[in-house]
Amino acid sequence: MITVTLLKLVPSTGVCLCNLYLQIVDLVEVLSVSSLDLLRSLNLRGNPLLELPDYRLSVIFAIQQLTELDTKRVEISEKVGNITFDE
Repeated sequence: MITVTLLKLVPSTGVCLCNLYLQIVDLVEVLSVSSLDLLRSLNLRGNPLLELPDYRLSVIFAIQQLTELDTKRVEISEKVGNITFDE
């Protein structure tokens, strides 16, 4: 569970959610912040979640408004790569 959350407004880019020293272990815990419409930047470095397969793509899919994850820009190809079309 996210217990310590620091929100700060970043001029012209929205909200940065800085999660320092948290131990987020699964994607369900990340989903708790996905409803923050102004969330653009999320830093989860140092959390056990990073060890999960396809962690980055899963977070980008869950929080589609992100433009930066773990201090690395979210590329359009990462967002498009998450879309699967059924034929």
